[in-house]
Amino acid sequence: MVAPSLPGFGVSFRPGQPRLSIAEIADLFAELMSDVLGYEAFGAQGGDWGSQISSSLAVRHAERLTGVHLNLLTIPSEAIAAGDATEEECQYLEEAVNGSSHLSVESCSRVDLGASACPPEAPSQDT
Repeated sequence: MVAPSLPGFGVSFRPGQPRLSIAEIADLFAELMSDVLGYEAFGAQGGDWGSQISSSLAVRHAERLTGVHLNLLTIPSEAIAAGDATEEECQYLEEAVNGSSHLSVESCSRVDLGASACPPEAPSQDT
């Protein structure tokens, strides 16, 4: 099992660092699994942001995946922006955003909520 930290979130967040798109993170994870760790094929699992990244992996790197497990169904924002989302998908998204405070914040802001709980400077590794 490989459980990488999402670049730019949680422990891998540095104030001011450039943010990566879901597609860019999916590409990095495909590179990590195949090129760095040497897996010819692998599975992906995700919930919350991980479900979007795992979905993107499935679309962008299907030939490398043995399967995908999602525990949060999402609608890619690209589909909505392009007008490709169905009426049912748009309704689902509206209900999800209005019914979940963290989805509301994350869909309107690129702020990492976890970063606000972290001290501005990480402790030295030498201590």
